[in-house]
Formats: sequence, structure tokens, C-alpha cells
Amino acid sequence: MAIFVVASPARAVISGDWEYLVIGGNATIIKYLGSATNIVVPNTIDGRSVTDIRGPASYQSVFTNYPTSVQLPTTLTNIGSYSFYLSYNLTNVNIPNGVKSIGEMAFHSSGIWRLNSFTSITIPTSVTNISQYAFSNCNFLASITIPDSVTTIGDYSFQSCNNLTNAVIGNAITNLPAYLFAFCSKLANVNIPSGVTTIGGSSFRSTALTNVTIPNSVKSIGDHAFNQCTSLTSINIPNSVTTISWRAFNECYSVTNVIVGTGVSYLGDRAFGWMPSLMRITFLGNAPSLDSSGTPDPFYDTPSFTLFYTQGTTGWGSTFAGRQTTLSGNFSLTLASDPTKGAVTNSPSGNSFSSGTSVSVSAIAVAGYAFTAWSGDSTSTNNPLVLVMNTNKAVTANFGPDNGDTDMDGLSNYQEVIVFNTNPNQPETNSPVAGLYLASQKQAERAAGQNDVINNPLQYGLFTTAQIELGMFGGVLLSRTNNHFVLNYHILRSSDLQNWTPFQTNSVVIDVENTNKMFFQLMPIMTSPASELPPL
Repeated sequence: MAIFVVASPARAVISGDWEYLVIGGNATIIKYLGSATNIVVPNTIDGRSVTDIRGPASYQSVFTNYPTSVQLPTTLTNIGSYSFYLSYNLTNVNIPNGVKSIGEMAFHSSGIWRLNSFTSITIPTSVTNISQYAFSNCNFLASITIPDSVTTIGDYSFQSCNNLTNAVIGNAITNLPAYLFAFCSKLANVNIPSGVTTIGGSSFRSTALTNVTIPNSVKSIGDHAFNQCTSLTSINIPNSVTTISWRAFNECYSVTNVIVGTGVSYLGDRAFGWMPSLMRITFLGNAPSLDSSGTPDPFYDTPSFTLFYTQGTTGWGSTFAGRQTTLSGNFSLTLASDPTKGAVTNSPSGNSFSSGTSVSVSAIAVAGYAFTAWSGDSTSTNNPLVLVMNTNKAVTANFGPDNGDTDMDGLSNYQEVIVFNTNPNQPETNSPVAGLYLASQKQAERAAGQNDVINNPLQYGLFTTAQIELGMFGGVLLSRTNNHFVLNYHILRSSDLQNWTPFQTNSVVIDVENTNKMFFQLMPIMTSPASELPPL
């Protein structure tokens, strides 16, 4: 005779404000019966540790009174399904360290009625699993970090978190689920860990990503994975990817350049459809196969662009999917500079690049010099300079003296570093070398020189108007030869009171009577009205 033992289902127990189940000797809270809006969940109920919290049934929350704050116990190990489902007023909740799992729809639509709700939430490193829809529609969640402890994450986990701007995905995740961040319309920054092999369908659909790095571990990109990412400007598919599914990058309106790695063997319908800004797409590997159903077009409704394929690959003809093809190889980049004045670096590094690759080239001046411009295949003054490798290119970075004066002491940075070997960040108070005067010293010398000239005019051959009128010039003004007197004058000129050159010399002969006595008076010429002046 066989005996069958059937385990009876746990029955709900009510204690105070709490309805709970006894499972394995511990309490699993299924409903809050009170009316408080700031709730503290106890560590124990009736002597039993509270280890679990979950909704009593599908689409039923533990908290039906719309609380604003819930403090969870430190004994908790599981936040089950629907725990905070539709807790519209929630602004604060903790996830205790010790919780291992966050269930389906645990926080779905929490806090959507409160403007200050859920700007961030900390998922502790004890959590290993996040189920589907766990945080979906938490509209005011601004950032999220999924720790490295999380190994599985469900579909739709953070879908439609409309104010989420930044997300960090833990390194233990290998498969990004479907709709992971779909419709997070403000999500601009996200990392994809290097161990990820699959990017699920619609994972980043309709987000605000401006750039994304797909690691060289990813093998497949699901349908609609980046559909309607209208802020993306470029796409680089690594060599590890073999499959790009239906509409994977459809309607990425701002993308101008696409590089498809060597491993892609399947390209879905409209994978790069509706890209009005696309200028070039470069395939580095063999021609991929297309969807076998209907008349597939991976470039559906994308206007004219250049399709490059790489020399040495197979399967290409004059057209691919109805678009004309252009043979492309790797193009060389040659960089030059005067190493005594500066250096040049480029990112990505290397000197050979596939067609369409964007390379950022930076000029780095040594102290005392400054970048001036590029020469060669670019004459731009932009630094860094972005070069699109569609031909062999060579550029030279040119540098000139750094005429800036960082410490504002009158000496340029070039003079300080290169000429005088002084510190360009420390003002000089004395001349670094004999014979050189700083601006402040020059001004002091100028003032002293002016005072010296004013106080000692005769030393510099300067005379007042009165002295000139009285003939006090010094030297021989009048000389006599027989019956003639000679009035002598000699005028010199100078621009610095140090160096004098002849300007005018004259001797005027004056006839006089035969006498031993004669007087002359020198008088200034009185200016006559213009009408009385003799013609020139």
C-alpha cells in the first residue's frame, strides 16, 4: 500500500497591522493592514524572523494605502513579486544588505505621483537576481547601478523609467534581456560589460544614447535593440558579432558612419533602415546573408550613402541589397612634428585604419611652445583634429613660441622656459640676465631718467626760453674779422637726449663800420598774422 504525503499550503496569519505566512519557520509578509504612510517593517513578528515580503496575488501590492516611506527589516532576504506594485506615492525605500532576489514587478510604477521620488536607489551587493518588470515605469528614477553580484536580470526590468539618465550594468551579466532599458527616453549613458554575449531585442530602444561601445564579446544584437536611438551619431560593430537582427538600428536618424566588423554573417531586414544622415557604411568582412523571406532590405528607406567593402573579402558584387558598392582598403595615417617643440598622438592608436574610421589626432606642445596649426592634408587649427580615414593621410603639427604670460611678469612663457630657464608660473621681480629689464623695471628707469633731465637740464644741453632769448648758449656766438662780425649758430637734434646729430649750421656775416665797438641784440621773431606773411 502506497502512502502519499501532500504538503498543505501555508495559511495566512494576522498579527497587528500585518498579514503573513509562516514558511520554514520564518514570516513572509503579504499585506499591510494599517493606515500609516511612513511604515517600518519589523524584524520579527510573533517571534518569527521576517525574511520575505511579497504581494498576496498577481497585481496586488503588499501596501495598498499608498505609503510615502517604507523601512524594510535587516532580516529580509527576498523582495518578492508585486511588493510595492503601484505604490504611487513612494519617495523612499531601502533595500537591506542581505536581500538576494528582487521579484517580478516588485517596484513597478512606484513613485510616479511624487516629483521627488526615487532619484536613486541602491541595490546591495547581496542581490543576485532581478526579475522582469522589477523597476519598470519608475518614472522619477534618475540613476541605477546594478552591482557585479547580479548574475540574472529579467526582461523589461527598467523599461519606461522616463527620467533615468545613467545606468551601470554589473560585470556578471552576460545576456542583456529584452526591453531592459526600452523607452527610457532620457538615458544618455550606459556601459555594456565586456562579458556580455547577447544584446536582447529592444534592450535600448528609444533611449537618448549619444554613443555606445559594444564590447568584443557580443555575438548577437537582437531585433529593435537600438531602434529609434535618435541621438546616436556613429555605430561600430565589433568583430565578435555574427548576427544583427531585424531593425536593430532602425530609425537612428543622426548616425552618419557605420563600421560592421569581420564576423557579421547575417543582416536582418531594416537593420540600418531609416537613417537619413548616413554617409558611409563600411563592411570589414565577407558579405553577410540577408533575411530569406520576402524582399529584405537592411537599408530600407535610408537615402543615398556610400557602401564600402574591404579588399580581400568575398561575396561582394557591384551592388549589395540594391546599393552600389565601393572597394575599400586600409588607409595609412602619417603624423609628424618637431620633437623639440611638441608631439602628436592619435586615438584609436595605430597607423593603418579601415575606410570610414574616425581618428582623433592631438598635438601636445612642450613647455614654452604652443600649437599653431596643422599642415599637410589638413590646415585646421582644431586641436584635437578628427580625421575620417577615406584616403591615405599625412598631417604635421606646427608649434610656435608660447607668447602667453601665465604669471603676468612681463616675460612670455617662451622667454621664461626657452630663453631664460625661469619658472613661467612664478613672477620674476628682478631681471634674469644682465641688460634685460622687466616691464616694471623699465617703468622705474624711465621715471628716474625723466626726473634727472628735468632737474639737470644744463647737463644735457637743454636751455630755457629766457636763456635762449638772452643768448646764453655757451661757446662763441659772435666773432670779428676786420670790418665784419660773424653770428655763429649750430643746431643739433636728438630723439633720446643721448645721441645728437647735426641739424642746421650757419654763420651770418654782418657788415659794420670801422669801429672797435658794436652791440647786437637778439630778439625772437614775432609771428605775424597769416595775411601779412610773405609768400613762400
